[in-house]
Amino acid sequence: MVKEKKPKKLLERVTLLGSGTELRLEVPVGTSVSAARDAVQQSWGWPGARLLFFGSDAALLWDEGLALGQGSVVVGRAPWPVTAVLRPAASQPVNHKVPVLIPAGSLATACTARRSVARVAGLAPELLEQSRPVQAGETERLEDDANLEELGLKVMICNLRPAAHRMLQELRRIRVLWTCGKQGKRPPPEEVWRLPITDAPEGAEAAVAACRDVMAGVVAEAKDLAFHPEDAYRWRVQLKRPVPSTEAPLEVMVTFPADYPVAPPELEGCEARLSALENWTPANTIFCVLGELADYLMLHKPEAKPSPPFIPPLPL
Repeated sequence: MVKEKKPKKLLERVTLLGSGTELRLEVPVGTSVSAARDAVQQSWGWPGARLLFFGSDAALLWDEGLALGQGSVVVGRAPWPVTAVLRPAASQPVNHKVPVLIPAGSLATACTARRSVARVAGLAPELLEQSRPVQAGETERLEDDANLEELGLKVMICNLRPAAHRMLQELRRIRVLWTCGKQGKRPPPEEVWRLPITDAPEGAEAAVAACRDVMAGVVAEAKDLAFHPEDAYRWRVQLKRPVPSTEAPLEVMVTFPADYPVAPPELEGCEARLSALENWTPANTIFCVLGELADYLMLHKPEAKPSPPFIPPLPL
C-alpha cells in the first residue's frame, strides 16, 4: 500500500507593513521585535531607534524580546523633535526659536522639518531655506532630502530665502517705493525700508509677523495699486488706469525669480517693452517696473471725447 505524501507545511511568516507607505517585508513567525527592527532598518533604511511596532489590535509591541505571531504588524516611526532657529535673513543675528515635532508617519528630512516650521510660523514653506550650525557663527546648507535622524540633528536653522526677503521688504514699503517708481526716482537706500529687526530676540518674531501680514492677503497701501498673492512668489497686480478711462484696472502677473533681485521679475499680461526690465539692475525694485508701466498707460490713455456744442432750439 502506497503511503500518501503529506504536503509540506509552508514556513509561517509575519508581514511587516510600513505605515503610510506601500513597503512590505516578511519575516519568520517567532522573530523577536528586536530582530524585526534590525530587518526593517536593513531592508528599508529606516533608523531603528525610531521604529514602533503595532499588533493587529493596534496595540504597541513594546517588549523587544516579544516573538511575533502569524499575521501582520504595522511598523511606524516615533515623532522626531526639532528646534528650528527661525531667522528673517541669513545675515541677521537675532533668532526666533520654533519647536516642532516631525509626525510619526513621516521621514525626518530637512524638507519635512522646514514645512513644519513654516506651518507654525504661518509662512509658505517655499519662502524658507534650511541649514545646520557647524561651528560658532557658521552654517552649512541642508539639502531637502537630508535625513535629520541619520545626521543626529535636532537643531536646524531656517531663514527667509534672499529672494523672499527682498520681495517681502518691497511689499511692506509699497507706498514709498511706488511713489519713487511713478516719479522715475531711484528707490531710497534699503536701510530705510527693510524689515524691522532689532538686536533683541523679539525683533526676529516681529519680522516674521511682518512677513506673515504681507502674505495674508491683499497688499494695497497705494490707492491705484494692489497686490494679491497667488502663491509664494507669484502675485496678481491690479494697476488702475488713468482718468478718463472707465476700463477695469490692468491686471498683470508678477513672478519673483529664485535669484531676485539679481534677476528681474517676470511680467505676464504686459505687452509694453519696459526699459526697467531690459536694463535691470539689483538696485531696482518691482515698483520701478510698475511705475514705467503706469507712465505707458498714461501716454496711451484714450482721449476724452469733447462734448457736442449746445444748440438752442429755434423758436417756431
